Amino acid sequence: MCKREWKIPKKHKVVKLVVAWRCLRVFVAVPLQNAVVDSTVSFKECEDMNEALYYSSIFNYLAWFLKKNGYSFARTQLARPFAVIYEAGLTYPNKYSDKIIDITKKHLPSVIQSVKKAVKEARFKTADKYLFLPELVRMFEEIHEVLKKFDKCLCRLALEYGAVSKKI
Repeated sequence: MCKREWKIPKKHKVVKLVVAWRCLRVFVAVPLQNAVVDSTVSFKECEDMNEALYYSSIFNYLAWFLKKNGYSFARTQLARPFAVIYEAGLTYPNKYSDKIIDITKKHLPSVIQSVKKAVKEARFKTADKYLFLPELVRMFEEIHEVLKKFDKCLCRLALEYGAVSKKI
């Protein structure tokens, strides 16, 4: 018998394709297919896998960028990360989305392998540490070259929407 049982929450929704992110602290995101989502995650339904890859990359890039620049994250996130992306004009599709998707697809095999290995080894105790795996950092640095003109805007909006507090 399993030590842990899977429980379907009372309030849940089954979605075909979604990008989901944590509601607490650092909003690490992942694309999921045929997922059951509940109140511990926020999510955005997507039309296709390219949209899901785009949003997961943008959410994770935003978390990495803010953490790298010394911001501390609010306890509850909910829709805050999406509001930052929306207000910055980075919703899908946009003139940067194809480039972001190409970068993501190029790095995806090595990122998946690296994250699986780190999880298996229980290397980190907190989710934000995974954002600094070398494979992810290389991907985020490439994304940063595409989006660097948004640096000040993303920081300002993250503060305005309460996703982060001032630098620590």
